[in-house]
Amino acid sequence: MGDENDAVADEGDWYAALVAGEHVGDWLDTVRNAKIPPGRRTRAARQLAEKVAADRTYADEAREGDAADVCEAAARDIPEGDDDERLVAMREAFESCAAACRAAAQDGGARERSFSFEGGREVVVREIALGVGVGAKVWRAAIMLGDELAANPGWCEGKRCLEIGAGVGLCGLLASKLGAASVTLTDFERPLLDSLVLAVDRNRELDARDAVGTTTTALTLVRRLDWIEECERPHATGGDADDPKKPTDFASGENGWKEMDHNSTFDFVFGSDLLYEEVHALTLPGVIKRRVASPSGRCRIVGAVRNRAMLDALVENMRKEGLAVVETHLRDNDTNAADWYEDGYCALEVTHDVE
Repeated sequence: MGDENDAVADEGDWYAALVAGEHVGDWLDTVRNAKIPPGRRTRAARQLAEKVAADRTYADEAREGDAADVCEAAARDIPEGDDDERLVAMREAFESCAAACRAAAQDGGARERSFSFEGGREVVVREIALGVGVGAKVWRAAIMLGDELAANPGWCEGKRCLEIGAGVGLCGLLASKLGAASVTLTDFERPLLDSLVLAVDRNRELDARDAVGTTTTALTLVRRLDWIEECERPHATGGDADDPKKPTDFASGENGWKEMDHNSTFDFVFGSDLLYEEVHALTLPGVIKRRVASPSGRCRIVGAVRNRAMLDALVENMRKEGLAVVETHLRDNDTNAADWYEDGYCALEVTHDVE
């Protein structure tokens, strides 16, 4: 499978976003601070404008930091009648920087990408700034899981499906085109959830236009699911769960999504690249135990092995939760240094241990 240029996010992109975020933050702090000499504030604005115009990563971070508004406010604070050359130059730098930031953000920072899978299934996702979170871009593991789903449509067909840590929702949106009875896309970052709602709507439009596949939105829900909150919440014994047979009610929740209900379980739970921090190894097992339908539900996780010890801890914690886990090595690292991981890529197949 692939998209228009087969580019995927890697660790280099993530580090670049972190560096860009720090630089943008420092420049904006300087622009805001009236106690800093005009020369330094002017240089900060000019450096920011130059980077925003030349580098999409900086443009993304500037948009997230409301850089245009900051620069415009700073420019307004300089008296119009003041003919001090330093202040005039500073005001012009602020105004130019604001214009550069607004020009770079005209598309809202979102990038629409199309991915084609086996069987002619096409999925459109919306990538946003990596500064929002690692899920804002498509990573290789998501494509690998998507290829598996497309090659094994029976995994999704007729099933209640849940994508955890959905990010841009590539695999969940694909599942909705593979005959799933329902699909729930979950994440916890609000910008990602907002973008997922738009992606669901976009795929619905494309399906209707092409008259191919299953209409996505009628079967797909977007929900906020925080793993830490999930593990701290006692298991519910009653209440109203989402009805997966209903279409998404965009008026029922903030920006088209709402909190995940306490009771829903799923036949097939899946996710990609879910393990980045130790807290994930502690919380993910409880989420899977709670959300995978017992006794016959299953979960599949595909991801890069960034930290072998952390992955081993995740597997051990899953088994402590009464889950059976089978690990499969999927591929070694390639020659791209930015895509190099401690132990390549693997898959975890997780079920309830009924023995």
